[in-house]
Amino acid sequence: MRNVLMATMLLSPVTLAGPVLAADTCPKNLKPTAYQATYHVKRANGETHQLVLTRLGNTIRYQNSDNIFEQWTQQGEFSRFFVKEQRSVTYTVGDLRSLHRVPNIEQKFHLIAPASLEQLQQQSASAHPCFELTQYNSTQTHQLAVTWMEALQLPHTFSYQSGQQQVQFSLQQISSISAEAFNAKVSKFSDIDFADIGDSESDPFIAKMINQGFIEHGSSGFYHSDGHSMGGSGHSHSH
Repeated sequence: MRNVLMATMLLSPVTLAGPVLAADTCPKNLKPTAYQATYHVKRANGETHQLVLTRLGNTIRYQNSDNIFEQWTQQGEFSRFFVKEQRSVTYTVGDLRSLHRVPNIEQKFHLIAPASLEQLQQQSASAHPCFELTQYNSTQTHQLAVTWMEALQLPHTFSYQSGQQQVQFSLQQISSISAEAFNAKVSKFSDIDFADIGDSESDPFIAKMINQGFIEHGSSGFYHSDGHSMGGSGHSHSH
C-alpha cells in the first residue's frame, strides 16, 4: 500500500464508484482534529471493505478489521492493537528507523499528503450539502482522481490505478469524537514496547503473536492479518 500511495503523487482521472456521504448525514460541530471517518474501499477484483479513521489531536487510528487496529502519532510513534487479547505493541521512532520503516506522517493523517495535491492538476470546486469540494486529477502515466475537503484536510473520494491495481475510497460518514470516547477505546489494553519483545517471549500473548507471525523481534515487525510479513516498507491499511 505504501508503494502505491507514493505513486499517487504522480497519478489521471478515473471514474469513482461506491457510496459517498449524503446530505442527510452532514456532521455537526465537526473539527479537522477530532473526528471518526468511515470510508468504503473497493478494489479492482471486486473486494470491498470499510476503513475507519479516528483522529484526536496528534493521534490517528486506522481500522479495517474487528480484530486489529493501528495508531500513529504526529511524532512518528506506531502502535498495533489486538482487540481479542486486549494487548498492544508500540514502536518508537527509533524502532521504526532500525526496521527501515520511515512513515510519511502527513499521508497517515490525511490519507493523501496535502502537499502531494500541488503535483496534481486542480480541476474545479463543487458545492456539496456538507462540504466545499475541490477536484484534482493527475495527467501522467498512472491515474489518480481526488475530491478534496479543504476544511477537514481529507479526501471525500479518491481513486488510483497503477497497471492492473485499482483502489477507490469513498467517504460514507464522518462525525465528531470526544476525548472520552477516543481514550476509552484503548483504556483497557496492556501495552508492551517493541524493544522489550525479545525479553518477553515467556508472555503467552507474545509467544502466540510470534508463533502466528504478527511480531518477530529483529525482523520487520510488520505483518498482514494473515501473518505474512510485509517487509520493512509494507503497511496494512489500515491503508
